[in-house]
Amino acid sequence: LNGHKASMLELEECVERLHGRRVDIDALLQVERHRNQELESELSFCKEQVKELQRTLKESYVQQFEASQKREELESHFSKLVEELHRLKADKEGLEGQITQLRSDLKEARTLNADRESRLLEATGELSLAEEVIDAR
Repeated sequence: LNGHKASMLELEECVERLHGRRVDIDALLQVERHRNQELESELSFCKEQVKELQRTLKESYVQQFEASQKREELESHFSKLVEELHRLKADKEGLEGQITQLRSDLKEARTLNADRESRLLEATGELSLAEEVIDAR
């Protein structure tokens, strides 16, 4: 009987210890569930942040691509403007050379014209003198 009582006491102690462990495990389980919820919430927040960062990164790539395209367009336009400037400078130099030549030609033409006027005036004077001589006879 004493053996039986001792076994019963031992079983009761074992049941109490198991019950205590179960309570401890239940408490740990609650803590872990709460921690799990917090981690899931944090994970969800992190996923949203990742999506936002991906959108921002994509926008950044698009802006960078557009800026690169715009820069290439501007560089091409600038290059064409520089070519046009060189062509216009060459045209200007050519025209300035023509102006110099035309001024020289004009000066020469004026000199020739003045010489012709002078000869014409001289010839007119001689003609008048000849007419006077003819008329006087």
